[in-house]
Amino acid sequence: MDTLASLPIAGVALGTVAVYLSIVHSLRYSRINALHASYAKRHGLKASPPLRRNDGRAPTRAELPMTPVEAQEIIKTGLNYEMPFILTKALEFALFKTYGIPTISDLLRYTSEFKDKKKAGRRYADTGILIFAFVTYPLVGPGSGAPATAGPVDPRSAVAVGRINYLHGRWASKISNDDLLYTLSTFILEPQVWASQFEWRPLTPVEEMAWMVFFSEIGRRMGITGIPQEISELIQWAEDYERLHMVPTESCRDVADATTQLLLFNVPQFARTFGEKVVACLLYDRLRESIMVSRPPAILKSIVQAALKGRGFAIRHFFVPRIAYFKKGLFPDDKPAFPKGYIPASSTATKSMKGSDGSASDSASASTSDDDSAASTAATSVDGNEKMYIEERKGLLGFLDSASIFLGIFRADQIPGASFKPQGLRLEECGPTAVELKGNEAVRKMAEAMQGCPLEGPYDIGGCPATRCPFAM
Repeated sequence: MDTLASLPIAGVALGTVAVYLSIVHSLRYSRINALHASYAKRHGLKASPPLRRNDGRAPTRAELPMTPVEAQEIIKTGLNYEMPFILTKALEFALFKTYGIPTISDLLRYTSEFKDKKKAGRRYADTGILIFAFVTYPLVGPGSGAPATAGPVDPRSAVAVGRINYLHGRWASKISNDDLLYTLSTFILEPQVWASQFEWRPLTPVEEMAWMVFFSEIGRRMGITGIPQEISELIQWAEDYERLHMVPTESCRDVADATTQLLLFNVPQFARTFGEKVVACLLYDRLRESIMVSRPPAILKSIVQAALKGRGFAIRHFFVPRIAYFKKGLFPDDKPAFPKGYIPASSTATKSMKGSDGSASDSASASTSDDDSAASTAATSVDGNEKMYIEERKGLLGFLDSASIFLGIFRADQIPGASFKPQGLRLEECGPTAVELKGNEAVRKMAEAMQGCPLEGPYDIGGCPATRCPFAM
């Protein structure tokens, strides 16, 4: 009787599981299908583009035309909703991969930004901030494909690229166009590789083309020349460049090792050696050899890769799609660029508040930067290693932080504190501490050239009160 009584319960349980799995199956591709349908409508296609490559061939620009601003929105859908974890790791690995090129690692070792423990955490955080700023915030200006708007222009993406250009410009004689192009290629190609290997689905041809188009425009704004037009051409160029230039050197080893230690920042010291072997499991043989890392045990590599692939399998079959965007990101992109009631610089009222040199006066800036609903926040949620730019916790949580340091549970550098600039940082100040307050005018000019109009309001570099940082990340 007990067995018979349990049958209805088992049947209900099995039925519930079956219904849930069918819901997952029906919803899992809903967002990417909608994205493809929207693309087809915009371009006047009778049917949506395919979700997979035809015969394994990379898509071409003629097959999937799009503007850089259109490409940016497609990329953000993947980063915020579809596969935020793997795509973010792919971008992190893209930078790591460049350390296998001696001319790149030589310069990084020379600047000591990664070797010096007092500088490495900030360098890591600032690099991520600048990259994700130009990915997150709207691409504007000539070449972007963005439609003209009557309101003020959000300049944050342009300022981020301008700051990168300024920082690179300090070493212009030591940075070759080919090294910059190779770095750019890793940002275009690695997301496709990582998604194909470890995510619940590979990137679709539309998404692949979006990464190509968007980052090609970023490369143009950085002054990189000779960018291949097609994905297949870029793949071949990068392969040829690696084969010729990715060779073992001490500088490659040193920079890669310093970065690995940052990646393992929160791993206990006794487990660091094991952690290093796990990182090695994700390296291509050519890269691993160039940074002089020993081949990891085959069984460990199989386990690590199986775990990542198992995660992708579980997401595809057992989890409904993400409803809200990935909020643990770097930026407050859910906040408007300008405060409520902001008066554009083109208006008579705003013009009267400008100084004789055209920059905003303190009173003008204050009137446009005191609204907390705007993007002028004073912290970020960057939490990769050192707690750079993260607000200190107050009250009970602050007491627990202090107690955990006193008891030796955490190190002081694992807890947000005053030494990590919890007040945030303006985009044009990102980079080495030595140049934090330098290059503002150069960044302004580059940003204005990119967006095709002056910076204004809270983004008028140099015109904002120090107590409110509109670029604080």
